Amino acid sequence: MGCHLSSGASRSGRQYPETGLKAAAWWVRTHSAPTDVVFADSAYEPYQLWYYVRRPFIGVTDAATSADAYLLLPEQPVPPQWYLVVPDNEHLLATYAPEPTRLAARVLVDQQPVLLVYQPASQPIAAVVDIESTAANAAFDMEYGTLEEMFSLGR
Repeated sequence: MGCHLSSGASRSGRQYPETGLKAAAWWVRTHSAPTDVVFADSAYEPYQLWYYVRRPFIGVTDAATSADAYLLLPEQPVPPQWYLVVPDNEHLLATYAPEPTRLAARVLVDQQPVLLVYQPASQPIAAVVDIESTAANAAFDMEYGTLEEMFSLGR
């Protein structure tokens, strides 16, 4: 049986919504050390995080609530250097992060934020960066390869 790689369209013809994860991962990978720990909102699964971020990460599988991943934060021996937060979950980050954080970047789709990138407030941040998802996704593909290239076998 062959492998199917998604183009982003479902069998019913609908497009999957842009989550901003690929764009955020490109930006984090270009601004972080390979050993930096990345926390991700409950909206993202560990396999997605490993594929895109390629950094040590804190994430959950099959989250029942939005808070599930955030509940892991107080237990971590090393606090994350990066936090990927879905808009409207900032209150969860403020409640459970082991130290104060501040917004470093926003991933935008049609000029609307779809994913927020936070860092510890102790890290110097010049200004909040707006990341346009289409351009950042293309930059990811150029630098790290497309999904098809990364998973092609025998080509």
